[in-house]
Amino acid sequence: MFRKRDKQIIKLYSQGVLYAELGRKYKLSLERIRQIINPILKFYCRIHNRRYSKKCELCQVEKEYPKKLRENLEREIARLPGSRDVITVLKRQMIIKLLRDKFKMSFKKIGIKLDRDYASIIYLYHFKKNGKH
Repeated sequence: MFRKRDKQIIKLYSQGVLYAELGRKYKLSLERIRQIINPILKFYCRIHNRRYSKKCELCQVEKEYPKKLRENLEREIARLPGSRDVITVLKRQMIIKLLRDKFKMSFKKIGIKLDRDYASIIYLYHFKKNGKH
């Protein structure tokens, strides 16, 4: 059904490559990239305002990740990569909320623990707490 190029575009998109980057790489317009990718994104998550193919990744993380945090917080902090992809940021927000609300840690201490500036920690904490995504 899909051409080889289209399969490559879908694979790269699922790895987090943006439409603009795909367009430049394959010399296609953003509209054409959207047309290639949209058929696989069949479902829509109203909570996170995102399209997805099988299950909303963010909903899965919100459902399952707090259990892992309760089991071994230190291990999860060590495993958390420094990237800014949506899943990693969501996990980081959950860790910040847990450390702040349950363990009453200061933003500065949380920043040191996560190797982040404490102003970033404050932003992520309030961003999550207000329910904005």
